[in-house]
Amino acid sequence: PVGPLSSRGVRVPRPRDRNGQEHVRSSAGPMARCVDDLELLMAAWCQPDLWTGPRGDPKVPPVPWRSHIYLSDRKLKFGYYVFDGFFHAAPTCVRAVQMAVDELKAAGHEVVPIQVDFYDVLLSYIGIMSAEGNMQGFIDGLEGEELLPMYSFLYRIASMPNLVRAPLAAVVRALGQPRMADLMISGRKKSVY
Repeated sequence: PVGPLSSRGVRVPRPRDRNGQEHVRSSAGPMARCVDDLELLMAAWCQPDLWTGPRGDPKVPPVPWRSHIYLSDRKLKFGYYVFDGFFHAAPTCVRAVQMAVDELKAAGHEVVPIQVDFYDVLLSYIGIMSAEGNMQGFIDGLEGEELLPMYSFLYRIASMPNLVRAPLAAVVRALGQPRMADLMISGRKKSVY
């Protein structure tokens, strides 16, 4: 049995039922043709039996769908960002966000830019992804597919011998590349022993 929004939910079937990592949950959707279809889906998914009872999933937050908010004529306030403190968004993503901002404003909602800083979060993510060394869990998850070129830099960082990390990071930092130096340190292999 498969229940939506959970570790048992909507996802791509994988060998040994692996879908993402335990610490970085993957999610496969949903997609719809209109907002009303998404509202109907969320109302069906966000039911108390999803997180309670014998088939409940403790990984799903116990938050019921609140249709009255969706159906209300009350104007809402939205925050948005296009820079996460580490990576600048691609121009197409910036354009998509701006289009959404324009539509929300045109509908009478208040839309404000917010400042976020996920720098430390990203370094933690890199640390988690590289913990096994050589991004092994990530590579295993590809099931023989080639690593996308955009990940080759992270793969090189994860594959770097720990012995050279600190000295090389110090040189890179001195050359004015603090983000690169932080990635080198975060991407080291870690042991649980």
